[in-house]
Amino acid sequence: MKIILNLILTFFLSLTTPVATARAEFEADINKGYDYYSYIVDYENSYYSLAVVEGIVDDEIVYGVFFFNDVSRSYYITLVNEKTKVRQIMPETGRGDVYVLGFKIKPDSTYTFLIRDKAGHEQSLPFKLSFGSKTEEEIRLASNTGLGKGVSMSSLETAYRFKILKVNWLALIISLLIAAAIVSLTIIIYFYRKKKGVFKKKDESDFDFEKFIHSNEYDNFLSREIEKPIIEVDPDTITVEEVGENGTPIVAKEDATQVYKRYERDVEAEYSEFNIKDYLEKEGFSSDYSQLSEEDKNQITLKLMYLKDKNLITVDDYLEEISKLWKS
Repeated sequence: MKIILNLILTFFLSLTTPVATARAEFEADINKGYDYYSYIVDYENSYYSLAVVEGIVDDEIVYGVFFFNDVSRSYYITLVNEKTKVRQIMPETGRGDVYVLGFKIKPDSTYTFLIRDKAGHEQSLPFKLSFGSKTEEEIRLASNTGLGKGVSMSSLETAYRFKILKVNWLALIISLLIAAAIVSLTIIIYFYRKKKGVFKKKDESDFDFEKFIHSNEYDNFLSREIEKPIIEVDPDTITVEEVGENGTPIVAKEDATQVYKRYERDVEAEYSEFNIKDYLEKEGFSSDYSQLSEEDKNQITLKLMYLKDKNLITVDDYLEEISKLWKS
């Protein structure tokens, strides 16, 4: 007997349409979750079914939507702000239906629904739908009483005429780095072929500090005899012309001639207390000369020449630092 009853029940359940089953489930969830509610739209045709609920949940005005396609993904529903014309998309099920138990709208605004087919053609409704103007008290008075257990709230996505692309930031960054590398390589090849910038050939008349420091000429320069003018007088040219009143002889000298005496540069070196390292670091140069490019070394050489000309460092300071610079 039980088997027969189960077969009969199964038979009658099979006669129930999918839309009826989904609608019954929606109504049960609304009654369970809302404190007060009423159906402001209950419409059905051969293509879709639409039900809109207006009610109170936790002392707030809330709306629910049931939209069911007879053929999946044949029609789509959109919420429209009647004042700003901003459109919002309702969350959809796998077959393109809408089963939203609760969502909120902006106060002091009225809304309607726009229904479109797959081709984007708007579907006219046999009634005018506008909601959002009622107060909480008005909704309570015209509503059914529910169980008030609450519903899950849905957030609506703003619809744009042109869908905003989702950016893959990692791919974008990699693409930009590759593009920058290609541009940099192109510039390097251009300067190399045109012999410009760091690829420019040295003029033969340019003084090569590095070559000079590593040559024998530099060593000869440090030990070179420096001519120093001195005054030398031949004693045989001194004659006594007369004697003064106090008996002191008056010596008349012939014009002294200026001659040059050569001496080895073996005197003690002279150094200043100027901190060259700190000065160069403040000027933006590294004190590790071995890591510098030839262009940077030339710039430092000019800085050292400037310090020497301003008497901030001695010649010995200059020569010693130049040696360190170009031999590193």
